Amino acid sequence: MLDDLDRTLRALLIEELPRVIEKIEPDGFDIRFDVPNRELKARLSKPTINLYLFNIQENRSLRGQTWEQRRVNGSVATRRPPVRLDCSYMLTAWSNEIEDEHRLLTGATRVLFRNPTLPSNILQGSLARDACSITTEVAQPESFKDVVDIWSVLDNDLRPSVRVTVTVPLEVDMEYLTPPVRDVDMRGPSPDYVPPSDKPVRLEGKVVRGGRPVPDARIRIDRSSGITDADGAYALRGVKPGTHTAMVVDADSVFCTVDVVVPGDGLIELPVASEQEPPVRAASGTKATARKIEDGRNRLKEK
Repeated sequence: MLDDLDRTLRALLIEELPRVIEKIEPDGFDIRFDVPNRELKARLSKPTINLYLFNIQENRSLRGQTWEQRRVNGSVATRRPPVRLDCSYMLTAWSNEIEDEHRLLTGATRVLFRNPTLPSNILQGSLARDACSITTEVAQPESFKDVVDIWSVLDNDLRPSVRVTVTVPLEVDMEYLTPPVRDVDMRGPSPDYVPPSDKPVRLEGKVVRGGRPVPDARIRIDRSSGITDADGAYALRGVKPGTHTAMVVDADSVFCTVDVVVPGDGLIELPVASEQEPPVRAASGTKATARKIEDGRNRLKEK
């Protein structure tokens, strides 16, 4: 990333400097990124602008950016956004003539002031692929003591310099894969919600077979019983809410069972008896009693 930034600053100055300085050609000056010590001037062959990178620190005011999220095979991938770094350069000009140094220093400062955000067409390498903007701060106030200390460490005489800070993104390639979070409604029932009653109710309905009413049928649901009228209607009292098995014996003593839900519409649809299977008839009255007595006698004879 830092080498891409150096190449970007070089491209900017080579393109813009001839536009702000008269009588200077693109090949009439050089741009370097060397340490500005005493030996630097001896190594130069032409007027030179030197950008010395002396400090790198995170721009904490830009840290609070939203993490990016995307779905990967049903999971959620959370990616940390790039870290924004402030790269501080010491901009100096070097030449055999003081006038040339001052012209180069003035021109380079003007170019950087004219580009508070670096143009996308001069970005190099990874900086050209990044969507973040790259900003500059030029000649902002700083402690003169700090400047003197830097030159003291470099073991060189104090020279005019311009501090240039470029804020660039640094990808850290941190991504966390987590399972998807599903919403669960934890709210309680509505204030208007009324739970269903479990008290016995009156059930009214109708017994039909093949769409026709079944009159004079005995019906029993839960512990309540009754007889249907000519229209197949019935009314039962004291039936508990829930699902019950209704037992029905029609006028021909055919016995049927049907599941019903209470409360409900009370409609009981009896199956139509097939011709191959004879209907199940219910024993009733004296015939049922006589059958039981006869069964008892037969068991006694066997003993």
